[in-house]
Amino acid sequence: MKNIVGLIVNPVAGMGGSVGLKGTDGETYKKALELGAQPVTSRRTKDCLSRIESKDDITLFVAPGKMGEKYVEAFNMPFMVIGAVGEETSAEDTKRIAAEMVNRGVELLIFVGGDGTARDIYDAIDSKVPVVAVPSGVKVFSSVFAVSARAASEMVDAFLEGADVTEEEVLDIDEDAFREDRLASRLYGYLLVPEVRRLLQHGKTASRVGESARESKKEIAASVIEDMDQGTLPAWSWHDLEGHH
Repeated sequence: MKNIVGLIVNPVAGMGGSVGLKGTDGETYKKALELGAQPVTSRRTKDCLSRIESKDDITLFVAPGKMGEKYVEAFNMPFMVIGAVGEETSAEDTKRIAAEMVNRGVELLIFVGGDGTARDIYDAIDSKVPVVAVPSGVKVFSSVFAVSARAASEMVDAFLEGADVTEEEVLDIDEDAFREDRLASRLYGYLLVPEVRRLLQHGKTASRVGESARESKKEIAASVIEDMDQGTLPAWSWHDLEGHH
């Protein structure tokens, strides 16, 4: 009996990176298009699918068109299209189709995108089924993501071979602040993923909303100074340090 695996692709994820935009949430992807950005999720999706060794054991449930369907036609894998979308896709499409896939019995959901996509998936399915997250965003802070498309394919195989699952973080940041070189992230929730640690990204610590990267560095420096043993440096070094900030 074949395993039912879902596939949802955020077609605009990562487009802003090549044109200097730090994210494509909301309407920003239209600006990316105006600046000449090209989609990047197509290559990541195909790379992941091509390297799955257990293709013969899978039936894919895919989102329509550029959200999944167009990438699987080149592979010898049976698939069924779930839902419908318009010419322009949205976060609501991701949420609706993810929920429908779960209702139809998917055992594992592959999604391609960034932290915003991870949030949408979390909103739709919470911890109902495990996911494999293929990194394709400008910003990828969540530890729910595999380290690469190739690693994601290995995670799919591991899950089908019986790997345990574990909870990993979904983080997101304020894109407007990020464009101003200020980092403000927060923990949004948790998704289940196959427990293959070597293939998962290391999570970034969530910061308080409004906290800048400079403030974070100051806190780290203060902590280091507090724990330092003054006797480990020559006295002249400490005097020099006192005069150079």
